[in-house]
Amino acid sequence: MQAVQKQVIKWPDEEEQKRISGRISKARGFLHCGGLIDGTLFPLAFVPMQSGEDYFTRKGNYAVKGLIIYDDTAKITWVEMGWPGSVHANWVWLNSDVYLSKEKYFNNKEYLLGDSAFSASSVLVPT
Repeated sequence: MQAVQKQVIKWPDEEEQKRISGRISKARGFLHCGGLIDGTLFPLAFVPMQSGEDYFTRKGNYAVKGLIIYDDTAKITWVEMGWPGSVHANWVWLNSDVYLSKEKYFNNKEYLLGDSAFSASSVLVPT
């Protein structure tokens, strides 16, 4: 599974980032935008045996928190998984490799668009 995932879900190279940014700029007017980000919950069928309360969500069920980054065509370019469902999406973002190693993922002025769940930074603009 891991090998297939790495072939399908991968961070865009510099040329692809330019194409994504160009399409977003042309369609929506956001200059240098390299994609979009959103948090999601993956429901669990049962309560985890260890630290089950950590997986209890504000929606009243048990889940695993995920973070997905995607381009303007809805192609997934990054997935961050495995966090307890009670964790806020912004916390997952601030602890992700993409954020912690942003110089490896973003060129000058590039950023992601996210909803108001995320805090503003040099690489993320909440809308």
